[in-house]
Amino acid sequence: MPLNADSFRTLFISEQVLKENSLIDNNNDAKILLPIIKKAQDLFLQPLLSTKLYVDLQDKITDNELSQDEKDLIETYIHPALIHKVQSDLYFDSTFRQKNKGVGALATDGFSPLSLDDVKYMAERADNAAEQYGQQLVKFLRSNKDKFPNYEECVDADSPDMPAQKDAYRSKIFIGERYKRG
Repeated sequence: MPLNADSFRTLFISEQVLKENSLIDNNNDAKILLPIIKKAQDLFLQPLLSTKLYVDLQDKITDNELSQDEKDLIETYIHPALIHKVQSDLYFDSTFRQKNKGVGALATDGFSPLSLDDVKYMAERADNAAEQYGQQLVKFLRSNKDKFPNYEECVDADSPDMPAQKDAYRSKIFIGERYKRG
């Protein structure tokens, strides 16, 4: 079940839910938040769910046809993971802007931006929390495959679909394909 046009527009978490359950202030603009939410869904969440379950859930969100199990999955496991992943990405994306003249840091009166080291530290903390919540999501799905039949841990090698990752942790060290856990 490959991605479709609606996959690009359908969000697993609303801007309101994100702001109500995170350190993200209400004055953050949707123009900045929505692309970050979408990126977190595509690059962080989709590999955890598998493309098949990801698209299935998005279709059901769009059609307002989620089962109670699927609503619980989204609210209990997906939201916390996305909240922290978006927060992690927002630290950089709200600090730096691409303009005609290049990339620069934003500064305003009455507000003191953090140093780059502080931004990296805050982003890393939020990213670690996202990975922890992502791991809880993976464990839940692996334990409840009967409730989520579209959760796939492996797909045909020729398929454009992503299989589900076996865990949510990412290492910054690449040890080669043949050493992947299986």
